[in-house]
Amino acid sequence: MDDDYFGDAFDCSFSVNASVEGGYVRSVDFYYYGEVNSTAVLIWSDPPPKLSNLTVTSQKSGIWLVGSSLKAYLKTVGIGNPSGIYSQGCFIWMLFDYERHDLKVNVELLYWTGSTYRKIVIPIIMQTYV
Repeated sequence: MDDDYFGDAFDCSFSVNASVEGGYVRSVDFYYYGEVNSTAVLIWSDPPPKLSNLTVTSQKSGIWLVGSSLKAYLKTVGIGNPSGIYSQGCFIWMLFDYERHDLKVNVELLYWTGSTYRKIVIPIIMQTYV
């Protein structure tokens, strides 16, 4: 990859709103997957993600993840066993060439039903076309 070459960048955002009856939300994690060498994802830290009843436990994003299919992640945990959460994340999807690209964002929500933990995985697919 040429350090001086940059294709396009897209400002993106999405929101997650969830509630659990009779239980609570344990965590919500976001994983961004793309082509190995031709894309990168930058999670905005300024402004920080809009979170309600969640706090960030870890995140990584940026150029250092070029060479991996995992482009970025943001992990959160519920504050005080919340029955409802809200999250709005903003990120920049960077493309290093003018080819077709795919970006998959997995939103993984772990919640307690009152008797067991359950996980919901929501795949979001974004594509560009030449």
